[in-house]
Amino acid sequence: MIVLLLTGLREELEPILKEHPFQFNKNVYAYQSQKYPSLYAATTGPGLQERKKTRKILENVVPEVIINAGLVGVLDERERIQVGDLVKINTIVKAKNQVQFAGGPGRYTLVTVDKPVFDAIEKIDLKYQFHANVCDMEAAYLIELVGSYEIFKKDSYIVFIKVAGDRPENAYLFEHEHYLRKWYRKNWLEKLRIIYEFPLGWHKFFQLLKLKQRALLSLKKHTLSTIEKIFTYGGVPRNVGSIFIPHEEVNIL
Repeated sequence: MIVLLLTGLREELEPILKEHPFQFNKNVYAYQSQKYPSLYAATTGPGLQERKKTRKILENVVPEVIINAGLVGVLDERERIQVGDLVKINTIVKAKNQVQFAGGPGRYTLVTVDKPVFDAIEKIDLKYQFHANVCDMEAAYLIELVGSYEIFKKDSYIVFIKVAGDRPENAYLFEHEHYLRKWYRKNWLEKLRIIYEFPLGWHKFFQLLKLKQRALLSLKKHTLSTIEKIFTYGGVPRNVGSIFIPHEEVNIL
């Protein structure tokens, strides 16, 4: 059984690479697990920007299971979902043309958007327009991309591991999230300069950093746990949740 783990951003994959023994395989443009040789991992870029590379990896690896792990934004501050919580998805909607993909088991609806959304008003608009709970930038596009291959429609599953990364009341912090970009690669001098330049002050910087780290650590934990379950079970156990069959056929809302 071949499993391909995809994240949108390198920061979502980096904690997993540090804990699980992966080595880059240049023949398939992806990392290959030394523990499970049939497990591969790669990034797609935000909003599936690296579509050509992702296609090449899919064609080289031909996975039976695709895991898409990533952070999502909570759309309504009245939601009980907190930063770091696993969000089990039942329905995915593409905002661009309102196509809907059904999956499960899960109770939440995710809407895939074309740009990061942190503003509370924009978020509540998404909630009511698409009857959604959370948003991301990859899920719907990945279903369509994988579903464009006949072989994956018949024999593959996509498992979404989505963890809450931000909430509406933290919008003022996450508007400055770009200060944390590639934080894991910075040396201590670069980190000090970023903290000094952060427009909301050092106290708010560490508040943002703490939220981000909580979400990424939770994402790592749930992703590694799901990988273990899949390889132990020899397939996708239903209790992992958020299981979708890739396809191009769509239902209009």
